[in-house]
Amino acid sequence: MDAIRLQRLAHWFYSKHIRIIPGILYKWIHFRYSSDISPVTKIGGGTTLGHGGIGVVINSKAVVGRNCIIAQNVTLAGKDGGAPILNNWVYVGANSIILGKVKIGNNAFIGALSLVNKDVPDNAIVGGVPAKIIKMKK
Repeated sequence: MDAIRLQRLAHWFYSKHIRIIPGILYKWIHFRYSSDISPVTKIGGGTTLGHGGIGVVINSKAVVGRNCIIAQNVTLAGKDGGAPILNNWVYVGANSIILGKVKIGNNAFIGALSLVNKDVPDNAIVGGVPAKIIKMKK
């Protein structure tokens, strides 16, 4: 079982107000995958984590849409009380950081080793530090 499935199970228990099991699953995810994915985090169906979720950190206030792919060692970090929002069909490349209250549009592609600190429109391919639009998909 990978980190995303364990997180979904923890989220289910959390939503049923059973508090001890989500905490145990959270610790297991951290121990087994070196990941920090809170049971509170909302993650849409069909979303997958690369390499089982090794090194993934997702802020508890972040929202991840449906059918996203998040590669290994990705951080979705909060800043000044805000957290990232990933819409549907987003790809986030390995070792990328999405920082603060930014919104990533549908069908966006974030290249590896990128730092995203501004909103990304739908169908955009972005990369770099800080991330800039490289191309718009048709």
